[in-house]
Amino acid sequence: MDDIYSLPFLTIGEEQIDLKQSLGYLQTFGRLRPMVQEIVTQHILIQEIQKREDLNISSAEFEQAVIEFRLQQNLTNADNFQKWLTQEGMNYAGFQNRVLLGFKLDKLRTQMAAPKLEEYFLKQKSLLEQVELNCLIFDEQELATSIKNQIVENKTTLEQVVKEYSLMNTSQVKVLRGLTRRQNLSPEIRQAITSAKVGELVGAVEMVGKWCLFKIEQVIPAVLDKQLQKEIENQILQEWLAEKMQHLPVNFAFNL
Repeated sequence: MDDIYSLPFLTIGEEQIDLKQSLGYLQTFGRLRPMVQEIVTQHILIQEIQKREDLNISSAEFEQAVIEFRLQQNLTNADNFQKWLTQEGMNYAGFQNRVLLGFKLDKLRTQMAAPKLEEYFLKQKSLLEQVELNCLIFDEQELATSIKNQIVENKTTLEQVVKEYSLMNTSQVKVLRGLTRRQNLSPEIRQAITSAKVGELVGAVEMVGKWCLFKIEQVIPAVLDKQLQKEIENQILQEWLAEKMQHLPVNFAFNL
């Protein structure tokens, strides 16, 4: 009997690649560990789903979940749906199983987070605020300092500088603008603007060999709406998974 690890796993052109060789490629280029972590994550989740009896789904809920999935993925057309199944390497039964597991995972996430949701929100409320930032990132400290002085002396405004550099094709200055939660900012940026008020100019701040000027345009307090609730549920689930993985030894059954 052939060793399972030497059996064909992929066909690339006319060449067959076995499982051991495929994993060896991933290991060589540093992609094996993330793949293994993903496999372990899915294993833990499926085990948890299988052992729980409070994640049942009715036929009506399942049919609605199938419809919503196909609508969200633009797969209402029968031909497009069949093409997608082929690309995914699954039949209709496999598709149904994916939808079913996805639905149960949503239920698991919600039920797992429910007892901790309010406490987590209150504890992390300041980090869950949304901030709208204007940010200029300079290669040179001298240019950053010069621009800041011009703004302080009312010779220009940050908005005008942002506008000018947004239109310029230059690598010396990068412009970042947008609305995001404080927790999603890098630690350096988060620390720099911790005590800044709306409209205040912050910087120049050194960050990874660059020099940055910041201005907070607005701060939107965190409200526990459906979107934020889902984000918190995901965070709680990820923390649970991380704790589980920390205590699970994972070893290969063969040497690469």
